[in-house]
Amino acid sequence: VKGYFLRLAIYIQPENGNLQTASFANTGFIFDTPVLIDLLGYQGVERENNALSLLKMLKRQKANLYFFPHIKQEMINILTAYKYSLIPGTTMKETKTLAGLDARGYDSSDVEREIVLLESKLEGGFGIKKKELPPYATKSDNTVDESQVLGEEEIKKYIKDNTPHYTEDNLNNDITSVLAIHKLREGETSRNIESCRFVFVTNNIDFIQAFNKYYRNNVDRDTFQLSISVNSLSAIAWIKGGEVENLSETELLKNAYCAMQPIPEILSKLE
Repeated sequence: VKGYFLRLAIYIQPENGNLQTASFANTGFIFDTPVLIDLLGYQGVERENNALSLLKMLKRQKANLYFFPHIKQEMINILTAYKYSLIPGTTMKETKTLAGLDARGYDSSDVEREIVLLESKLEGGFGIKKKELPPYATKSDNTVDESQVLGEEEIKKYIKDNTPHYTEDNLNNDITSVLAIHKLREGETSRNIESCRFVFVTNNIDFIQAFNKYYRNNVDRDTFQLSISVNSLSAIAWIKGGEVENLSETELLKNAYCAMQPIPEILSKLE
């Protein structure tokens, strides 16, 4: 597990000599929907504990924690679908299950209360604040600086071509998030996570790989990646903070095992 974490951290920031000493005080981490759902315990105790461990490590390093408005709306949509699935006689095209809320025996009224309290729970309970989407960069005459605007449709097509399983809504939300990170960085280039200003944290590995590759090849090869996985961030935070109590080695071993599996294209060539 420790070797897996070290490999991840070194791979992501090979030139960062201050990895262990520099803090996250100047970095804003924007959490994706599944990360927040885990943190709130909606998908069970084990995933909640893993998310809480990461949050604890980030807070030790004075990190700034945020969510975008569309992320909150996506969570509300998930909770709303789950709420209606609990109402007897309701017919839904797709059943939404949240294992953590199932285990707590929530009914539709409990879920409605969860929706109402969602933002206050994130901010008051975890210190995760709402971050408004930034406006487009402008020139001195207040017109949009087109040199700072990325081609959203081009990026969407690139990601669709490389991750065909994507649903349209999920893709739009993820692209909105990373384009906001691009604007929040205001054209500054930094090789290290501690000075990159903002980064999007998600567990969608396919999206991370596809978008970061596009960004490196078409926008800025030298800056720290705009999107990072929960595992990679956990690795960096773990090295900064040293040994962490109650870190779920079962989950880490599972992640390490998955990371060692060859991609299907390689397997097919070896058959």
